[in-house]
Amino acid sequence: MLSTLNRSADAAPTDSTCPGGVATLATDYTITGYRSNYTGFIWVRPTDGRYVATCNPSCSPVAGYSATMNATHSTLTIISVGLQDVEIPQCNISSDEDTDSLEPGAQLTLTVDITGYYCSREAGFDLTTGAVTEALTTKHNVSDVSDLTLNTSFKVDITRLGDVSINLMCDGSWPLQCEGVQDLLKSPPQCNISSDMDTNALEPGTNLTLTADIHNYYCSQQAGFTLTTAAITNILLQNQTMDNISYSALISSLIVTADRFGDVSVNFMCGNNTETLTCGGIVKLSGWYSL
Repeated sequence: MLSTLNRSADAAPTDSTCPGGVATLATDYTITGYRSNYTGFIWVRPTDGRYVATCNPSCSPVAGYSATMNATHSTLTIISVGLQDVEIPQCNISSDEDTDSLEPGAQLTLTVDITGYYCSREAGFDLTTGAVTEALTTKHNVSDVSDLTLNTSFKVDITRLGDVSINLMCDGSWPLQCEGVQDLLKSPPQCNISSDMDTNALEPGTNLTLTADIHNYYCSQQAGFTLTTAAITNILLQNQTMDNISYSALISSLIVTADRFGDVSVNFMCGNNTETLTCGGIVKLSGWYSL
């Protein structure tokens, strides 16, 4: 991996050029900073700005580091180089579609821009979307700090929905903190309610059948639906176990009573969560005597 800790000398500006050069992850690594006319040294970790060693005149390192200082130079040793010690590559993930509302079967292209990466061995990048991990590039050697733009296209299905992440493969797998697209989300369930008769002038005692056509729903737990007409709620479906995005035509047969007159709605239950769907079609039941 490129770079380790920067060193800051007492009464001098921080030197942003790493004096140690290239280090290898999970190995020990030593950096030397020449003292010149400075009275002390502070060794600063680039990822979070933490002081890992202060030398003035003796050295006080934190756990995982050791340091010395003499008349000519200061030396820092990292016991085992980790991601916290290196300048991590930057990455950004973008998409050609709105990833907050994806339709099943849609073709999606993700673009990954990676800047400032290096590996002292072969490098590669993996992309994870939901439950699917794929190699974005074959393993390759780099001779210097490099930038890379990678594209991948795939058809959206249930296995792709969820968190999006990038790993740098460099003698192990190292997660990157990327900007841009963070997850792939399914569009909300679509709902339409129809009836076997005119619902604007219903007579009490009439047998009425309502059908709720529901598209594009999924629940990783048990799913269910209820239909509410004014103050009365009926179960349309309950305890459904799913393995993919589904469509259902759910039928509710009822006898019209005065307490059925009012708004019509469908609720989607997924585990302990309940969502009221925005449905087209029938939105209200009205009596023949209603104004």
